[in-house]
Parts: sequence; C-alpha cells; structure tokens
Amino acid sequence: MATIAEMREKLKKLNEKRGGGGSRSKWFPKDKHVVRLLPVPGQDEPYRVIHFHYLNRKPVYCPLLNAGTECKICQLSETLKEWDDNQSEADRKRDFKMGCSIEASPKYYHPMVERIIDKETKKVSNSGPFWWSLSEAVWKEVANIGLKDDVQEMHVEGGSTSDNMWDALTNTRLAFDLDVDLKKANNEDGKGNGKQFNVTDVGPKMRETALSRDPEELAKLLAAVPAFDTVETVLSSDEVDKILEQHLNSDAPEAKSKSDGLEKTERVESKNAEVTGTGKKSVEEALKDLL
Repeated sequence: MATIAEMREKLKKLNEKRGGGGSRSKWFPKDKHVVRLLPVPGQDEPYRVIHFHYLNRKPVYCPLLNAGTECKICQLSETLKEWDDNQSEADRKRDFKMGCSIEASPKYYHPMVERIIDKETKKVSNSGPFWWSLSEAVWKEVANIGLKDDVQEMHVEGGSTSDNMWDALTNTRLAFDLDVDLKKANNEDGKGNGKQFNVTDVGPKMRETALSRDPEELAKLLAAVPAFDTVETVLSSDEVDKILEQHLNSDAPEAKSKSDGLEKTERVESKNAEVTGTGKKSVEEALKDLL
C-alpha cells in the first residue's frame, strides 16, 4: 500500500500532466494579459525549444531534431521534396509543398508569470510561474522587443550593466512587462482579426518594474518554475512511427497544408505511380521502407 507521501507525489504528477501531451505547466493567452518573462537558471537565453511536426494540425514531437534519434516523418518529408524528373511539374510542386508542410518547426518556451493588477488597490501580484508556449512568429516579436534601442536605453538608465539583450525583459530587479493580446480567428472576438488563424500581439510596457520587492517571495517564485520535462511529452522513434502510420492509413490517407491562409487537402496516394529508369523510389515504395 502506498504511503501518504507517495500518494501526494502521485497526485502532484497527475495534476501536472494532462492527456495528449498537454501540461498545467504550460501557459497560453486567452485574451489580454500582462506577463513578465523569467530567467532560466544556468543559461543566457531565457527560453527552451522543442521541434514538432504537424499532421492535420496536430503537433507530433520530432525525435530527430530534439533527441538525435530516427524520425520517419523527417524521412517522409525529404522523400516528398525530392525532385523527380519523371513527374509532371504540377505533381513535383504539389509533393514538394506537401513535404514542406510536414517539416518540423520550432516551438519556444519561456518561463513567465502573469501579472495580476488589483483594480482597487492597483497592487500587482504574480500568477504562476508557467512556461509560455510561443510560435516562432510570436517569439520573434518578443525577441525584437528586447532588441529595441529605446528599451535597451531605458534599461541602462535603470542601472543595468548587462550586455545580454534579454536582461531588459527578464531581470528580476527592474525589467519591462509585456502586454499580450490574443485576437481570435475570423474576428470572433470583435478585435478585427479577419484571418483564419489566431494572432497574438505583443508589446512592452512603458516603464520598468520590479518582479517583487520581497526577496523571500522572489526566491520562492524563481524556485517554483516547473521542471521543463513536465511541459511536453517526449516521444520515442517507435511511438512517432506508429503516429505516422496511423496518419497515412487514415482517410485514404491525407496530408494537409496551408497556402494564402486557406487550408488545402492533398492525397499522398496520387504520387504512387511507378517511377522507372531513374533509380528513384516512388512514394509508395518509400512508405513501405519507412513503415
């Protein structure tokens, strides 16, 4: 029978993890928020990176780029992008585009807290810490804020002597909070986003603030940053193989890509014509090798 301490640890892990690879350690914006980035102990860059493939918009952990082990999705992507002289130009372009659509892309994770402002007292408290999951596009916005001349100049005026551009956004003594505004697709929230995907706008506050004036609270806050391995579920090469096989065997199979904001569905089976005289394999043969 498990002891009370063992049961507490088990419940803690169950609360940290969600089904489908999600985690309560991970934070996403829902509307308008004020956030503060935190440093990552032991490294200059205050973020971590995980690469994912996307199959029908569902993220799949890439074992090759994250762990250096075999990834059949990477192999399939390269096979589809090979230039085959025995195909028509339209088929080559279609398959190249399909191969690009399943390439692994990075997700960036910053430890952070959400700044909660009491409307009556105007006092600021911190909710978290969490790991903020950012797309590459939003991460570039955040990085560009740290590179702005006026942000760096004000940070130096605040007493900073650090050459690290991230210090203006992560210093616990004085740094800039960030305004984060999620605008939902198709203008569902009335914020004017007419695109078919959500848009996250990020900008700096006008002045620097302290993360906390209480050294004890600050130490507890930094110590409470969740372990990064609680954020996403690591998949083995075999597990990714099974996911790819299920994907290829579903709906005939299909691979989805996006162009000009419109989702298009293209069938892998259309390239399964025999390729002769070139020594190259058809996608059908390549899939047999992969699976």
